[in-house]
Amino acid sequence: MSDVAYDAWYFIPLDESPTVGRESRPQPPQMTVIAVDAGSSLAFQVQGVHSALEITVTATGLSAEGRQADVVDLFTGEQIDGTFSPAAVTWTRSQDGMNAVFQAPLPRVAPIIKLRVAAPPSLVVTKVEFNTP
Repeated sequence: MSDVAYDAWYFIPLDESPTVGRESRPQPPQMTVIAVDAGSSLAFQVQGVHSALEITVTATGLSAEGRQADVVDLFTGEQIDGTFSPAAVTWTRSQDGMNAVFQAPLPRVAPIIKLRVAAPPSLVVTKVEFNTP
């Protein structure tokens, strides 16, 4: 279970330049199951100030079939419409029943965390969680 909440999440359907922020509308507080196409991003505004976080992305097993652990690129920024920096993280992949679980430690945390699916096919994300290590 997640011990770090997020204030808002954003869906960026076409994120051609992931280091450049764009004006986006926050989505409802609870993220639903969402298919994220290649070149699209999910961004989260995390609550509080954290020196490090563990990120867990859960996706349906079928949409993650054949994918390696580095299924998403991670970027951090101060504001959703500001600039983003790529975060060098090492993803691990495991299975939880019918779901694929991708985890990565993020040693330096900014208020906005962006997850970008870089390569096809679409990834069906069922849950994103943030935890303190």
